[in-house]
Amino acid sequence: MVYAVLVASAFLIEVALNMPLGSLPLALIHAHVPAGHIALVLGAGPLAALVVSVPIGGLADRFGRLPAIRIAACLCVVSVGALAYVHDPILTGLIMAIRSIAVTAYVTAEFAYASAVVAPERAVSATATFGMVRQLEFC
Repeated sequence: MVYAVLVASAFLIEVALNMPLGSLPLALIHAHVPAGHIALVLGAGPLAALVVSVPIGGLADRFGRLPAIRIAACLCVVSVGALAYVHDPILTGLIMAIRSIAVTAYVTAEFAYASAVVAPERAVSATATFGMVRQLEFC
């Protein structure tokens, strides 16, 4: 049951966090942000995720998976809420970086938690399932 809740929450947070991103370039265009700046804003997220992936894993190991999931979920909500109101390229890029760091922390901690709540022989397939859910971002 815990595993099913984890998969459902991973799916729902992925959908909630990625749905607004399709309209973000349109909002920035409407705010008269140059196209080159829009590209930099959208690139801030993946770059931030790349930089913090390993340190985030260390923090999740040190402070625990559940606290990492909770803090990351709160950061996700705040960052997506902030995207609705901020259309300055620098601030939006910063918010996109925070959003990406939060998603990375959430997914990393959830991968670790999922591998701990299932039987040892199912740990890899459980983690792979979360990888599939995570890849929905790119669909």
